[in-house]
Amino acid sequence: MNRRGFMSETFLFNTLITIYGKCGSLLDAHEVFDEMPELNVISWTAMISACASSEEAETALGLFSQMQRTSIQPNHFTLSAILSAIRRGLQVASLEQGLEVHAQAVRRGLQLDLFVGNALVDMYVKCGSMEDALHVFDTMPQQDVVSWTSIIAGCEQNGLIEEALEMFHQMQQVGVMPNLKTFTNALSACPSLSALEQGVEITYSVK
Repeated sequence: MNRRGFMSETFLFNTLITIYGKCGSLLDAHEVFDEMPELNVISWTAMISACASSEEAETALGLFSQMQRTSIQPNHFTLSAILSAIRRGLQVASLEQGLEVHAQAVRRGLQLDLFVGNALVDMYVKCGSMEDALHVFDTMPQQDVVSWTSIIAGCEQNGLIEEALEMFHQMQQVGVMPNLKTFTNALSACPSLSALEQGVEITYSVK
């Protein structure tokens, strides 16, 4: 088989893994993955993402460890996928594992990537480490609606009510438009402060 044919086969296998992963057919995804004659970074990332979607954090972490023993280097999508697996499977994953992935992102110069930054913020929030979440958020060169929503949700869930509302106002000041999830998290903070006025202000900002 020529190189062009091999690349087409690899692309097909990677696509199948992605489709099976999105459909929740983890066993089928793993079967395709195991039968591939050669794996690339997309193959590993697709399989790790499939595990993350099925909340199989332990399997995802095992795959990530296997990948690191190969010559294939993880990219920003791979790191985002494994961070997603960690946050979804806290019963088997831990903050320590998240810190290890964060350290890898720094070593590879990917810590400033938007996808990786958002995944780190979300992971730290789910682990209850708001200090780390806020540090990552503050050092990101840019934040989008996902970044702001994650940090607002984290503040609200961890009892930092005033900070959550302040973040919501800052978000609008810098020109990032909130989405429905952002509004929901901001409004959730209001009853804890008995801040009816804040809630009314947020409600009107939706219109």
